[in-house]
Amino acid sequence: TDWSGALNTYQISDVDLGLVSLTSASTNFDIEITSADDNSLNNMVSTTVTYEDNVSTIINVVIKTDDYPTETSWQIVDESTGYVLYEDGPYSASQKSEIVYDEDLILPGIGCYTFTCFDAFGDGLLGSAYYKIYGSDGGLISTGGENIAFEKSDALKVNSEVAIEDIASLNSVSLYPNPANSAFTLELAVNQTTDLTIAIVDMYGKIINTISNAALTAGQHEFNVSTSNLASGMYFVKISDNGNSSAVMFTVLH
Repeated sequence: TDWSGALNTYQISDVDLGLVSLTSASTNFDIEITSADDNSLNNMVSTTVTYEDNVSTIINVVIKTDDYPTETSWQIVDESTGYVLYEDGPYSASQKSEIVYDEDLILPGIGCYTFTCFDAFGDGLLGSAYYKIYGSDGGLISTGGENIAFEKSDALKVNSEVAIEDIASLNSVSLYPNPANSAFTLELAVNQTTDLTIAIVDMYGKIINTISNAALTAGQHEFNVSTSNLASGMYFVKISDNGNSSAVMFTVLH
């Protein structure tokens, strides 16, 4: 792809590559300035475009600022709708070199999402600063620091809405009816006695109602849950066990 134009210092331009078919989850791109400029030593740069496959619906986002927190912000976008699901920052000048965000976030379901971290000055997150994204099993999905420059994006692909394999004691989950009007039934198959926390959370991860927080014995368990006090919209049932979590999305439609 050829591009021509004029850019002032620190100015940014988007170059549309059109539709590109990637052969794997990690693809290299070379970008080269072919016209004369003041410094020919940095005219070539290579970058790797990746996407994280089979990401869990629950992710943990941690942001640690550098000495310039007012330059740092981030967002998560649902690529199917262009809707910004979550965003935060820039942070205050008093929040230097500290963890300013550490939250579990729920992705709505099967689909592709983009996490982007921004640095307004373009020198990235300096020193010990970083962003980190973890899966529901605690595994590191992605991280960034000085290499983000003005911005760095991570593509996150969710292949299944219920990653029950993250919870060893849980065999299956079903929720019906969905959409729910005044109530729904949640059925769990548990293979061993375990402490499970089951809660209704909203799109921002805020707990609305705790369904159960107790030891469940092996076998089938059924919970009849009222939704009469919930406004129409999308919610999740979040199931947690020993630091691992899974989520089931449901809709309330009155």
